[in-house]
Amino acid sequence: VLIVTEASRDSLKGVSELERTIQRVQRRPNPRLKIGAIVISKFKARGEHLSREPELREAYGTLGENGGLVARTKIQDLGAREDAHSESRPMHEFRGGKALSLQVAYTDLARELGLPAGVPA
Repeated sequence: VLIVTEASRDSLKGVSELERTIQRVQRRPNPRLKIGAIVISKFKARGEHLSREPELREAYGTLGENGGLVARTKIQDLGAREDAHSESRPMHEFRGGKALSLQVAYTDLARELGLPAGVPA
């Protein structure tokens, strides 16, 4: 399971609830189900997001460190994502706004998650 969450109080509570659901599923229908990674999306480098990110990392660890789950790469909350979506265009084909920043972040995230380049998620 790839969990995509925001760095906010309610979102962190949702991650915890999803973790409990996964544990219930592991008991019966699918014992192999597990959390593969947690990705922070719509990140804002201010306010609550700055305090909740360390909280999430403390609870779940950082991906690649002793079984941690939270990806190092964060997806910033930038208007280019919504603009690309509105135009029904993949981020890596979109030009405008801060698209390049998001393209780099998505590429870095794919590498961190071990996804080959050019494979749609």
